[in-house]
Amino acid sequence: MKFTKKLLLPITLLFIPTFFINNLNLNNFNNFKKEINSDYDFIIDQEDSTYFSGEILDTDLDGYGDSLYMWGKNNKGQIGNGTTNNADSGPIEIFPHNSDWNGNLIDLELGEEHSGVTVDTDYNGYADTLYMWGSNDYGQIGNGSSINYFFYPVKITPKNYINWKGNIIDLSLEGNFSSVIIDTDLDGYADTLYMWGENNNKQLGNGTDISLNTPTIIVPENGDWNGNLIDLELGQNDSALTIDTDLDGYADTLYMWGSNAFCQLGQNESKFIDQAYPKITEPITSDQFLGNILDVSTSIYSSGIIVDSDLDNYGDTLYMWGTNVNGVLANDNIIIPIPAIVTSISGNLINFETNNKNSGVTIDTDLDGYADTLYMWGDNEYGQAGIGNLNQSYINYPTAIFPYSDSWNGNILNYSIGKTYASVIIDQNWDGYGDRLYMWGSNEYGEAGIAPCPNFIIPNSIFESKSFQISDLEIINNQNHGFDLNITLNDYWNIFDANNIPEISLFDQYNNLYDLTYLEDDSSPIDDIYSFEINNIEIGTKYVFTKVQIDTIYFNFTPIISISDYLISNLELEETGINNAIFNLDVVLGSNLNISYFTSDQRKVKVNFSDDTYQEVLIDQNWDVELKELNSDTSYQIIGIDYFYENESYKYNLPVDITFKTLIEEY
Repeated sequence: MKFTKKLLLPITLLFIPTFFINNLNLNNFNNFKKEINSDYDFIIDQEDSTYFSGEILDTDLDGYGDSLYMWGKNNKGQIGNGTTNNADSGPIEIFPHNSDWNGNLIDLELGEEHSGVTVDTDYNGYADTLYMWGSNDYGQIGNGSSINYFFYPVKITPKNYINWKGNIIDLSLEGNFSSVIIDTDLDGYADTLYMWGENNNKQLGNGTDISLNTPTIIVPENGDWNGNLIDLELGQNDSALTIDTDLDGYADTLYMWGSNAFCQLGQNESKFIDQAYPKITEPITSDQFLGNILDVSTSIYSSGIIVDSDLDNYGDTLYMWGTNVNGVLANDNIIIPIPAIVTSISGNLINFETNNKNSGVTIDTDLDGYADTLYMWGDNEYGQAGIGNLNQSYINYPTAIFPYSDSWNGNILNYSIGKTYASVIIDQNWDGYGDRLYMWGSNEYGEAGIAPCPNFIIPNSIFESKSFQISDLEIINNQNHGFDLNITLNDYWNIFDANNIPEISLFDQYNNLYDLTYLEDDSSPIDDIYSFEINNIEIGTKYVFTKVQIDTIYFNFTPIISISDYLISNLELEETGINNAIFNLDVVLGSNLNISYFTSDQRKVKVNFSDDTYQEVLIDQNWDVELKELNSDTSYQIIGIDYFYENESYKYNLPVDITFKTLIEEY
């Protein structure tokens, strides 16, 4: 099952002048950063394979991967750093040769000695580009080449095409073959399966045992999947694909094909007969699974699925089948040729994995929608079962696994099993993103993320990242014809505090930089609330702000239109009448504004007379105000005006000393 992350999708914000508070919530922020090796990261995806590993990091905290790190065995160039030297001193960052990824990294998958990652180059949330590297002995890279190894990521497309003609919904690699499912009609669901690479056990599903070195469309023998393609998984030499036949968004049918040497196809066929075309696998008790299929995993000896039988969108039943080598089937049976229910496990089932030595499932025991407990079973030769000792060579039944602290201290977001080791990603601050990586089992080639050393017999913390997010941001007009920026952070790790105020800069639509001055009296660091005055703001001017920089991280947000308050510098008498007088206002206002940008309240003026009386009037389109209902032939002294009415009071005052006299009424 591919790790699904929560996406921070921008929501539309109407352009409102800033005399109202411009406020954004977390979902408005689309963050980006050009620097690498950030101090702040989310762990998006982690994959383990045959003594090498990789992970996708989000270094700009926008919810999408932007950096790929890999480590471990590299004899076939599967690390992708241009060499065949093992990366045994820890993770190293990987790029295409002399290039960048030019998009968000979506899905990392590892085969036995080859690797692949999908990239979203048009930033619409869906992958559209595939890179592959490593061993190509059987054409598993997919570019039609006879070269045995590719030491850097290379872009792969179907033969004679420049792209996949759709979005890449899922990528799976295993053994020496590869596969993707594509959404060609852009409805969010895959409809086309491509496969390529080794085919000695007919695992490509095209009816032959001839290997393919370019992506080739695969369909069942009848030519139709009869639904949307949901979850794709490859075993060592067999394949699995779940289908949504009733088009409700959830898979209900499982196809499998390829090697059946250990009854891993679950089709009650002779274990020595390969399946050359995709064929439906059904449970032992009925002709269909009673519920939706939420996850599938398959390997050389065993296969399994998580089923949601009560249709609450959470798994509650685990089926497994195959041959019980190393205890991977979690029971005492030697062979289970058809899917059968595994011993009941309390809680919602989230993520299931099986390989040629181990199986495991993550469980949501507190029913909050996120896994918090890991059960494993199977081989323990290298400590990969995580039970804390090597006394038991394998575990027959699901056993809860914990780190040294006896608690994961967070939600389990991703679980992966390598050949003789395993890993989980933990979300310690409950924000939906990974911030700690645990690994355990073998480490002969540095596959556990550090220099080669004896086996880890219990989950060991390899990497921890502390990050922050913006939970709220507002730009408000202050009392000085300028703006203040108020920002609230989601700072679980207390990266910032009263002694370490975040360094923040603001940018407008033209990428002009605005420095900020910290307002200590208006801030509350203990509550992660920080206020700043925006410097160098011109009076009566429109601004469009688009991003902030906090330390080294840039946060894009839906553009905020902000208009600084106008300033009245003088009041001049234009004309007097018998019962009225008209005054023109000298106003400081930018060339890109006029009176219509301000509300009627903000155009309200209070004219104060020396006898403690006053009149409230509105500024007209010519920046004139007219005093009415005056007495004829009477002198008046204006001592000041209040203007810019907001929040039930006037913000500004202009002292003046103007005396005028109304005209005599003639009879």
